[in-house]
Amino acid sequence: MIAWPLYAEQRMNVVLLEEDIGVAVKLKGEEGQTIFGREEIKRVVRMVMEGEEAKVIRRRAKELKQSAVKSLSPNGSSNELLSCVAKQWRTDLNP
Repeated sequence: MIAWPLYAEQRMNVVLLEEDIGVAVKLKGEEGQTIFGREEIKRVVRMVMEGEEAKVIRRRAKELKQSAVKSLSPNGSSNELLSCVAKQWRTDLNP
């Protein structure tokens, strides 16, 4: 993923995606810059398409996809937690 933050919380999201999660490359430029030259575009496209960093990004994205699929499955943690919340609400509404 190529990250190009423009407004509000997008800068924070880029830091999360690039540094913490490891699935993005940020366009580099001056603070507040919104237009980038072809060399910078070329640099980031190559980073996500070629070489070792591209492999790392793709592997990390695949891991996240598998984790999301597992979490959202019928016996996954998201489904289980949502069911638990719904049961608690029903109990609270019908004592």
